Amino acid sequence: TVLNHNSSRFGKFIKLQFEKSPNNQLFIKGSAIETFVLETSRVVFQSKGERNYHIFYQLINGLDSKRRELWSITKAADYRYCNQSECYSIPDARPDSTCFNDLVNAMSRACFTTEDIYMVFQVISA
Repeated sequence: TVLNHNSSRFGKFIKLQFEKSPNNQLFIKGSAIETFVLETSRVVFQSKGERNYHIFYQLINGLDSKRRELWSITKAADYRYCNQSECYSIPDARPDSTCFNDLVNAMSRACFTTEDIYMVFQVISA
């Protein structure tokens, strides 16, 4: 949002259960997510200066060119969910591509396979 560049548009509680392997690596064993107060108006319409979910912009700006072409991803201005407010970046914030790379690295550290990671992004890009 204009006031909070890290706004998630809804409240959530995420619980992850980990299991340690014989070689002391942690693997996600299970998870539970509870979502509260989804602000649906922000999903379909953004006010001037507001962005939609940050993941859309991070995916568009951070995805490698091979997958962008494969999934027919262009630029944020081409998508109704991203272009209504004409706000494509957040001043004084980390670049979307950097945030995307951080997300990929975090998913890898959480033992997501490369295939799993890109399957998640393919769903988001759809």
